[in-house]
Amino acid sequence: TLPPEISEFRSLEELRITNNEMTGELPDELFDLGSLVTLTIGGNDFSGTLSTKIGQLTGLLGLFIFDTLMDGPIPSEIGEL
Repeated sequence: TLPPEISEFRSLEELRITNNEMTGELPDELFDLGSLVTLTIGGNDFSGTLSTKIGQLTGLLGLFIFDTLMDGPIPSEIGEL
């Protein structure tokens, strides 16, 4: 599980969470990382849906989500990035 304390890394620009066998849902605190430019999530067993809070990552240039158990609609907020 990705801990909510991830939000403490406010100046983080790139986050790759791949092939770690992590489970659970992505914490909403992940989307408080306002400096994030690239987010890669793959090769894990994350579940649930992608939060509408993704729209808060206004500096995001690269979003890569693959090989997860996530489901549901893609939030329309992605169009605001």
